[in-house]
Amino acid sequence: MFSSACKQNDHKSFNIEDQKANIAILDSQYCHHIKAQHADSLNDLYKSDAILLSPGESEIKGHTDIKNWYANAFEYGLRTCEFENTSIIGDENYLIANGHCTIGLLIGESDTLTYEKYKYLHVWEKQENGKYKITRDIWNADRADIVE
Repeated sequence: MFSSACKQNDHKSFNIEDQKANIAILDSQYCHHIKAQHADSLNDLYKSDAILLSPGESEIKGHTDIKNWYANAFEYGLRTCEFENTSIIGDENYLIANGHCTIGLLIGESDTLTYEKYKYLHVWEKQENGKYKITRDIWNADRADIVE
């Protein structure tokens, strides 16, 4: 009986506010990898069986396809991103973050970034090591929102 009481006291309780700070750090890492053009590092933020749902495309499943998608996005001109979380909910095993993301693109021969704004939803799943990884990633725009 004493043993189980000790285990309960040793278990850190889930705190959504701590996890909001954790997601902000992960979002920062995500955007850093975009700016650095590191498809491998971005891929490490995703579970091996993750699904990415990009507007107008079929499901992009798993590390190989997600890494290739980001490599192609960098060739297309993806250069920056910035997240604004409007809601993070969940429990110890899953966190769901949604909000807005602004991406910066180099289009054509231009040296000037064009910015587009999207709404997004990330589902983060807790791993055995206690860290969260993206298991589902979806985004879209209400219309072609270009930010001047």
